[in-house]
Amino acid sequence: MWLVDNIEYNSGMDIMRSAMTTGSFLAIVVQVYAGLYVFVFANLYWLLNSCIALRKAFKAKNLS
Repeated sequence: MWLVDNIEYNSGMDIMRSAMTTGSFLAIVVQVYAGLYVFVFANLYWLLNSCIALRKAFKAKNLS
């Protein structure tokens, strides 16, 4: 993912990535409840991207 590769590890970024993951998940829940199924696919992309970013951040944190 291009967004993940351009971000270097920073401890303050963990909070932002976690917020992005939580927000994407909650947006999916609201959109499914409201019947806006088309927008769920866009939020799944952001959810996947933020999960990959968190995984890379935790790997980098454990290596250093």
